[in-house]
Amino acid sequence: MNQIKKMVFVLLSILFILSIIEIVGQIAFFYNYGFHPWEVFEKEVFLFRKFYKEADDDRVITMIPGYSEELVNHKKNGITGKVSIDEFGFRRGSYKIATLQSLTKNFIFIGDSVPYGWEIDDLQTIPSHFWNIIEQKRGHEDMGVINAAIPSYSLKQSVARYMKEIDGKFNVYGVYLQFYDPVGQLILFGKNWREDINWATERKLLVKIFPERERFFGLERKSSLVAIVNRAINKHLGERVYYSTFSCKDTDTVQKFKKHIDKSLLTLLSVMDHNSKLYIAPLTIGPSTIKRMPYDSVCAVKILNDELVKYSKENKRVIFIDTVELFGDDRDESKYFTDGLHLSGEGSRLVAQYLYDRVDFSLLK
Repeated sequence: MNQIKKMVFVLLSILFILSIIEIVGQIAFFYNYGFHPWEVFEKEVFLFRKFYKEADDDRVITMIPGYSEELVNHKKNGITGKVSIDEFGFRRGSYKIATLQSLTKNFIFIGDSVPYGWEIDDLQTIPSHFWNIIEQKRGHEDMGVINAAIPSYSLKQSVARYMKEIDGKFNVYGVYLQFYDPVGQLILFGKNWREDINWATERKLLVKIFPERERFFGLERKSSLVAIVNRAINKHLGERVYYSTFSCKDTDTVQKFKKHIDKSLLTLLSVMDHNSKLYIAPLTIGPSTIKRMPYDSVCAVKILNDELVKYSKENKRVIFIDTVELFGDDRDESKYFTDGLHLSGEGSRLVAQYLYDRVDFSLLK
């Protein structure tokens, strides 16, 4: 009888200790990430965010006009900036947008969360800094700026948004394009990758193709300990390793991926004004962060960037803006990046200056 009591006491003690650890873990998780583990899909996996609305075409999602929110840093317990969307569904900034009636041309920024300015203030984004330099250097307002980038957008979605929301609605002088996806999906799906997969559609496909991953996420949503351990692994290895299925040796998939990149860029150029130029930036990851990434993930990044370089050399209307070179090993990643991928305000200013120095403004004279 005494033996049974001891076992029960030990079990209850273990459960009590685990409960205390879980409670502390929940508090620590919320303090670090600003949301609870059970909100992982709502907050982290880019299905739909508060400023999105559905689109019944290749965009899948687009911005809600008039949306605004304050950026809150839970670690610093303070407001760090503002995100606001204008009446057209584009992000606001220090710049003005030139309407079609004004005949003034706009410089357009499309792509994902990097040109958009993830987690930084409206006035700290690449487009805002670019506009500030134009005003300072040129001394007059002869160009508008539009930030049409959307967090988590793929190349296919970015081109679709340009065609749907820019083409024919605004005069265009040049276009800046930077994107991560479809590299993210290529890494996740490997030979199962398709060009129509993006962050807004991938989860349903992941569950179908890799059902064991849904079970893992189920554990992550229920336990702060699983979530914290997972993020520690992510930080060390640079990505969710249990997602990675891509192999650089899969030449068929690599060729299919390259063809999609070329086809998308050709589609974008075909709808742009024939006098306007496309400025393409490579997928740029902080120098210390990319060193922690698995080989095949780094390879996928290199495949995209090499293809962009190749395409720019073959087309006179395409200018390669080498932000990888800009943020070389001698740059302090913590100063220019917020998380190894997204730019800080200072990083955005550096890119804006780098871009300005390579834009041909001669047609504005």
